[in-house]
Amino acid sequence: MEEKSIKASASRNHLSFAGIDLYGLTDRYQLFKEIAAKLSFPSYFGMNWDALLDCLTDMQVNTTVGYVILIKNFYDFRKRLPRESKMLEQILFSAVEYWKSRGKPFYIIIS
Repeated sequence: MEEKSIKASASRNHLSFAGIDLYGLTDRYQLFKEIAAKLSFPSYFGMNWDALLDCLTDMQVNTTVGYVILIKNFYDFRKRLPRESKMLEQILFSAVEYWKSRGKPFYIIIS
């Protein structure tokens, strides 16, 4: 499934969509910068793992039905930065579980 069709499907279901491309990222700070930009994190985002989870679980889901986040080029990123990719997976899973427990759709698609 390509980004256009995922975005269209999210829109039809009144879900906010963000596409995050990990291609060419070489460290976690680039990762944090990319995620923060695509998800419009607040300026106080601390550029660390704890702050990432905090922002993912404090998103404006109340103003939308939910979110669909497409993570592109994840497997390439995992080859280059295995520790960072494992930590990212754990944080994304925690965020999904957090919103699930609150009855809000929050989907992560990894490609």
